[in-house]
Amino acid sequence: MSATTALRIGVHQLDESVDPLDVYQNGTSEHRVFWSQPDQDLTFAAIGAARVVEAPSGHRFGALAKVRRELFAELDLDGVEPHNIPRLVGGFAFAETTSPHGPPWDGFGIGRLVLPEVLVISDAHGVRAITIGDVDLSSAIDTSPRSASTHQLPAAIDTATCPAYLDLVARSLQAIDDGRFDKVVSARVLSFPAVVDMGLVLDNLRSTFPDCATFAIGYGDDTFVGASPERLLKMGPDGITTAALAGSKPRGADDQSDIDLAMELFQSQKERAEHAYVVDAITSGLTSLGLEVTVPSQPEVLQLRSIQHLYTPIEVVNPGADIDAVEVVGSLHPTPAVAGSNKAAVAWIDEHEGIDRGWYAGPVGWVDLAGNAEFRVALRSGLIAQGQAHLFAGCGIVDGSEPQHELDETVTKLRPMLGALGIGTPGPGPGA
Repeated sequence: MSATTALRIGVHQLDESVDPLDVYQNGTSEHRVFWSQPDQDLTFAAIGAARVVEAPSGHRFGALAKVRRELFAELDLDGVEPHNIPRLVGGFAFAETTSPHGPPWDGFGIGRLVLPEVLVISDAHGVRAITIGDVDLSSAIDTSPRSASTHQLPAAIDTATCPAYLDLVARSLQAIDDGRFDKVVSARVLSFPAVVDMGLVLDNLRSTFPDCATFAIGYGDDTFVGASPERLLKMGPDGITTAALAGSKPRGADDQSDIDLAMELFQSQKERAEHAYVVDAITSGLTSLGLEVTVPSQPEVLQLRSIQHLYTPIEVVNPGADIDAVEVVGSLHPTPAVAGSNKAAVAWIDEHEGIDRGWYAGPVGWVDLAGNAEFRVALRSGLIAQGQAHLFAGCGIVDGSEPQHELDETVTKLRPMLGALGIGTPGPGPGA
C-alpha cells in the first residue's frame, strides 16, 4: 500500500484533567462510543467515524475480522507506539433476526465496528487523542466539563409484576420437558418514558460498578448503555482470557446472609448445572479453533454490588498469530449463559420470547487494528431511544426452575440500570 493511501495516525497529548466522559457527553457526531474499566485504569471516548464497517448477514464475524486485517495493512505506523494503535469500537446484535415486537433498534443493525475519527483515551500512558487523517482537534471534540442535561423519569417502576414473563418461563419449562433442549435463557424488557442525561447515567455506572465494563454505544439520537460483568474475550500479548458467568443469587442484607446465599449458590445442583453448560460451551468453542484451554476444576463466587454469580476464568496461552480476536468472538457467541444449551434453544428464543433483543446479550467492545481486543457480553443494559428506556434482564431456565423465582431474579438484575438512572426499587439486598 503506498504512503499516499495509508491511514495517517496523529497522537496528541491532552491535559491529565480531561475526562473522556466529558468528550463523549459533549460529542455531536452520529457515531459515539464510551468505554470505561476503572479496575484496569482504562477509559475512552470514540467520536466520529473515519470508517464504518457494517456486518453482513451470514458471515458477520469473519467478514469484520477480514476488514480489521485490511485496515491494519493500510496504517502508517512509522513512530507509532503499540498503545497508540487505533481501535475499532462497537459490537454485534444477539442474533441476525429481528422481531416486530420491538424495542426499536433502528439503525444499529446486526453488527457494526467503527474506526473513530478521534479516540480520547485515558490509561496508564496518560490522556491523549488518537486521530485518523487530517483532523482539527479543536473542532472535532469538546473537552470542557460536561453540563447537566434534562433528566426526566418516573419516580418509581413496578419491576415485580410481569405475567408475560411468568408465562414465558412456564412455556420454557414445557419445552425442556418436551426434550427440545436442556436449558434456555428467557429474557424480558422493562419499558417506560425516559429523557436521560447520559453523562449522569454513565458516571453512576462506572463509579458504582468499577469491576464491570461500562459502555455506551450511540447511534444518532439513540444509545445502548450498560455495565457488563461478563468478559467474553480479552486478547493481548499474554494470550486469550474469557470467563463463564452463570448461576445467580442476590446479595444478602447483612454479612451472614450474604455468606449463606453464596454458599447456597455454590452448592446448588441446579445453579452448578447451569454454570457447567457455559463452561463446556466456551471450552468447545475455543478448542474448535485448535486452541489449548486451561480451565479450573471448580467455579468461584463472584460478588457484585447487588448480585453474585458462579464464575470460572478460562485462559489460552500462546494462541498463535493466525487467530483473530473477532473470529474468536464469533466462535464463543452466543454462550449458554445468554442463549441455551443448543441451537434449538436459540431458535426457540427467536420464536417465543416476544421481544427484539437487538444488541442486548450480544458482544460489545473494541479491537485495535493490531488484533488486541476486549469484548463483553452486553448484560445489565438498556436501550434509550425515541423518548423511552428499554431495560433488559434474562435468566437461565433449566429443569427445576420456578417461574416466580426467575421473575424475582430479573428484578435483581434490573436494579443496576434502574439505580444508575436514578429510580429506586424495593426488595432485599443493597441497591444499585
